[in-house]
Amino acid sequence: MGQVFTATWVPRVATAAQPGNAVIKLKAGDYPALQGNGGSVQLEFSSAIPPITINRETETLFHAFDSICTHAGCTVGKFVPTSGWMRCPCHGSRYDIRGRVLFGPAQNDLKSHPTSYDPTTGTLEIRVTGLGLQIESIELLGPAVGGELLRLSFYSTAHTSYRLYHFPTLGAEPVVVPFSTSPGGPFNETTVISTTDRISHLYLTTAANRGFYAISLHLTEFVP
Repeated sequence: MGQVFTATWVPRVATAAQPGNAVIKLKAGDYPALQGNGGSVQLEFSSAIPPITINRETETLFHAFDSICTHAGCTVGKFVPTSGWMRCPCHGSRYDIRGRVLFGPAQNDLKSHPTSYDPTTGTLEIRVTGLGLQIESIELLGPAVGGELLRLSFYSTAHTSYRLYHFPTLGAEPVVVPFSTSPGGPFNETTVISTTDRISHLYLTTAANRGFYAISLHLTEFVP
């Protein structure tokens, strides 16, 4: 599935977080619905927040927007090519493939997010304002097996899933990094779900993973 790479840091050097902004990177080929023009998927990172809709209009043109109906805040359905619209199940508002209002009672278009697509790699990038993570602190706690123990702290939101990724160099393909949620626990967790809005802590060892890291919101396909 796609991930949201939102905050990068270098152990014992500096943080490079950009709170307030995020980039969703995904492979269009991972989603059968996006293989053809008119295809549509909805991805979510939290059960408490409506999903993001992604529609493919042409071979190289994609559209992404919040799935929140601008009339009363219900979750709008995916784009249906045979009908030519997305429909809100609450009051019947309809939007076209670009998220523009076709029929009311909604008066405003869906909130859109800029997209870019690389046909060579099949990678779609979606820039989402207001979704970025803030790394609060990085602390070196002392020796660990084969390296040093680090604690990475970040603000997490309720019902949201997170992962940790490692980049050997900037621009390299990221790899999921196992971590612990306690300083003495085993490094065998790859996903953590926050149950409340809070500061969360991930513990990891620098044994074999010098380089760059990123906290990631873990996206899954939305099923209504």
